[in-house]
Amino acid sequence: MKYKLDTKPELSNIITKNGKKVDHMGKCGTTYTLSFGRLGYNTGIENTEEGEKERMAFEKALSLAPGTLNAYSDYWKNFYIHIPVSGLNLDDENPLDALYLKILKADKEVAQSTEEYKDAPNKFLFILRSIDIESKLNNDKRELKIKAYALYSAMSLDEKRNALLMFNRPYSMIESMSALAIESDLGDEMDNNYKKFINIASDKKLKVKAEIIFYINKNIIQKGSSKFTYDQELYFNGELLGSTLEEAAVFLTSSKNSKVIEAIRNRSKSEE
Repeated sequence: MKYKLDTKPELSNIITKNGKKVDHMGKCGTTYTLSFGRLGYNTGIENTEEGEKERMAFEKALSLAPGTLNAYSDYWKNFYIHIPVSGLNLDDENPLDALYLKILKADKEVAQSTEEYKDAPNKFLFILRSIDIESKLNNDKRELKIKAYALYSAMSLDEKRNALLMFNRPYSMIESMSALAIESDLGDEMDNNYKKFINIASDKKLKVKAEIIFYINKNIIQKGSSKFTYDQELYFNGELLGSTLEEAAVFLTSSKNSKVIEAIRNRSKSEE
């Protein structure tokens, strides 16, 4: 598998963190070195029987004398990984690259993906990315985007209004919005989370969920608490329809509960 190692963009010229010295060399790149601790150098090779076998396999593949890669070996004093400004490409089929990867994957200051780095950038000095995995993730995101836009373009204005309600927008606000505003706001929600939009837009119970929210707004269906969200216990005439909007929609679309939805609709008509 192929990987790419990058230096954190904001690294200052010299950083000492947890005993590790990172020299940022401007246009020349960055030098990564190992820190020495109570258990020696953190090479990623465990002090176990399996770890010993792994160490010896690395030494054989790299034509090194037995014991060279021991955690207390002087070999690690001069060990470094040079990371060009453009990043370092690694291939686990290459023995030296495989050793680098073993070390980097054991280092808590090396993010193991772009997403991990984005979640907590202050924790990391380096970013290790699997090119194959991230390429697949990017392709998956692209496919989600295409599917989301296809669903969006096929939706009627009423369907877009209903979908916007599922993003916890106040019913009264959506009712007063123009068609252009509804389309724009839903488009923003879609771009923020394609997967969530697809789940909402393709939900066969979307229409009845929007209908339930309409009845909540008319106080025909009551919420179990004063919380803004619609995703809570919902009641009609004191009868629990469901503990969530989803459960209430399932309940009201069941043929055995047809009289309940009919009663709700008749109540709504009588109050018009």
